[in-house]
Amino acid sequence: MKINGVRIARLLSTLMALQAGLPLLDFSSIAGAERTNYFAAVKAGIDRNYAQMCAILLRLFRRHRPRENDLLVCQVLGKVP
Repeated sequence: MKINGVRIARLLSTLMALQAGLPLLDFSSIAGAERTNYFAAVKAGIDRNYAQMCAILLRLFRRHRPRENDLLVCQVLGKVP
């Protein structure tokens, strides 16, 4: 069985958000250049570099609740500003 790293990353991101009391993530808006950036963020996360993923997740959350969840998202990812 082949495991898709991007799907696993999406699942884990959503699970962590729900556990932190954040809204359900909607990844449908990730397309084009944003999709390329998302793949790069997943790869960077493998090396424990979460800054790119933090930025992407913040954009997703801001679509639901602008700026309200910034600090919490970064705390969940272990990158407190």
